[in-house]
Amino acid sequence: MQLDERCIRLLREIASRPGSSWRQLQERLGLSRRQITYDLEKINSWLKEENLPAIRYVRQHGFVIPSSLEEYLQRWDAVEHKNYVWTGNERVNMLLLSLLIAREPWSLVHVSGLLDVSRNTALADLKEARKKARKAGVNLIYSRADGYRFAGPEWKKRNLLRWLVIECIRWDNGEMLLNAVLDQDTGVSGDQVLNQLEETEQRLDIRYMDEHLNQLKYLLMFLIRRIEEGHRVRWPEKWDEIANTKAFAAAGNLLKKLLRIPLSDPVFRQEQAYIALLLLSGNIFSQADQPMHELAEKMIRRFEQIGCLYFSEKEQLASMIAMHLDPAYYRIKYGLTLPNPLKNIILEEHEALHFLVKKCAVPFEEKVGKPVPEDELAYLTMHFGGWLRRQGLELTNRPKAVVVCPNGIAISNLLTHGLRDLFPDILFLDAVTVREFFSKRYPCDLVFSTVYLRTQAKLFLIPPILTQEEKMRLRSEVSREIYGFSTNEEQILNIIEQYADIHDRAGLSKALASLFAQNHFAPSSIKESQKPMLNELITEQTIQLAKKADSWEDAIRLAAKPLVQKGCVKEQYVQAMIDSIHELGPYVVLAPKVAIPHARPDDGVHQLSMSFLRLEEGVLFPQQKKVHLLFVLAAVDSESHLLALAQLSEMLSDEAEIEKLIQAQTPEEVLQMIHQYSKGDGVS
Repeated sequence: MQLDERCIRLLREIASRPGSSWRQLQERLGLSRRQITYDLEKINSWLKEENLPAIRYVRQHGFVIPSSLEEYLQRWDAVEHKNYVWTGNERVNMLLLSLLIAREPWSLVHVSGLLDVSRNTALADLKEARKKARKAGVNLIYSRADGYRFAGPEWKKRNLLRWLVIECIRWDNGEMLLNAVLDQDTGVSGDQVLNQLEETEQRLDIRYMDEHLNQLKYLLMFLIRRIEEGHRVRWPEKWDEIANTKAFAAAGNLLKKLLRIPLSDPVFRQEQAYIALLLLSGNIFSQADQPMHELAEKMIRRFEQIGCLYFSEKEQLASMIAMHLDPAYYRIKYGLTLPNPLKNIILEEHEALHFLVKKCAVPFEEKVGKPVPEDELAYLTMHFGGWLRRQGLELTNRPKAVVVCPNGIAISNLLTHGLRDLFPDILFLDAVTVREFFSKRYPCDLVFSTVYLRTQAKLFLIPPILTQEEKMRLRSEVSREIYGFSTNEEQILNIIEQYADIHDRAGLSKALASLFAQNHFAPSSIKESQKPMLNELITEQTIQLAKKADSWEDAIRLAAKPLVQKGCVKEQYVQAMIDSIHELGPYVVLAPKVAIPHARPDDGVHQLSMSFLRLEEGVLFPQQKKVHLLFVLAAVDSESHLLALAQLSEMLSDEAEIEKLIQAQTPEEVLQMIHQYSKGDGVS
């Protein structure tokens, strides 16, 4: 029985690091637990054939290797190295790396000789090499005159080089392979490069992680040879930002000591900037700068808000996240992100956590100016997941939910905040439109929607504004679905009556309802003091009282007129509100006789604003819904309007207040009611 490449890697990993846990092996090898279990069975079968003891996993001690097996493996490893035969993947990397520093044209004979394989095997390896190069945006081509060579931008060829070097270093025999390729040509030695890198660390007052320092050493050895062969990099975009860093000067010093040929100043500066970028994009132990630390803190606050949990030792977590963001910024901005070997495992085992990390990474995306690739996000997911485990928190066991509202931004966010208050044990992933819900794959168990949807998750249909009675009903239904029971205040009151006198049944019922619906939620990323109140948005200038409107479209145009005149919204925003209702129906009719027309911020909103129109005779919206009161909302983001909207929601949950607004004769009467709820006097 022969062990395959993956089994050999696993065997060597366990032998070199006895006591490893399942999770450590998964992370280091990029394998799932099932794959490791399968490979261990094969390894132990092979050991049995060799009359050797099996590898065992002992709780609290990890994987244990008997001393007799350890001695055998050391002897076996020495023989293996001496008589080593490269695997298929190793041959492909060796071929690509050799071509990247080749000084003369390569034919099939060269390839066959390098890899010590037959002509047919060499052709098969070339086919795999072409596939791999194409993934990096480089073509491996052949001509009689030039032999095998690469076609494509130098930038992408160097990305291929980085990918190959990093991949090799992660292999057991990777450094042996890299040295075998580099030994074909005399050049700077590994010790020379390592000494210069350690000097660079001192100059920059940083310390690279061991693995990355090793990567940089080999990468520079290959790059120096490539530069000396006349391959010049051309930057795909401006690099002024790089030139203004300390790393730029350090890179210049490093190149002067390692290069054996002079370069013209413009060429030298571009190569200097490229080496500086490699220095900046490396993983380090040093503390990140203050702006990146603040960005990490902002991401953590967003995670707490969305995930409805609190991190302890946030400062330490922020430092760790910032330390990752610093080099990630340069990798993402300048296209240096490489495949993350653990990405698939992370997406498979921590899908909901990864989804939350993607949501909280928005501030970082804005700073970079580009979307964060999934491979980089997966590393962030590992950081957040590790910190959660450290606190004994797991998201995998919490029910996940999505809130759906036809036009998203305003009402769905208000609903989400209310639902989070109502269900602190549920992880609310997002508030989305109907189209967003169907275009993305949400890992949710529950869906709260104002419209009917076909979904495999449990669907709860809810009104846009939840009254106290509706909250009680919904809590009972959700509790029954999740926990198999519900909190019923009436049943509790009946039990209390059997053992005690109740002097105020209605008051006790309300107190119980309030207790069950306590707010356990994390603060918003926008402080309440920074969110305008209702009376700051609806003013005398944005209130209109009219007798009637010819149509609901005209009613919306009239209601939005003050906002257009003030320059708060464009005319296109008014049309967007009308178009949405034509397409999706009267979703803006949130309560009897009341509509809150709104559209998305990118439909033409300049400034957070609201306006109010009272129609004495009312107007029919689609589906024969009669509306007397129109509150036009123009939101600029998903949060800043929520306080005002919550105050409006509180006012509109009382039918008597709605009638007062309909009967109002002057803007002052309307303002008086709005002031009352803005101050909180009318909030129950």
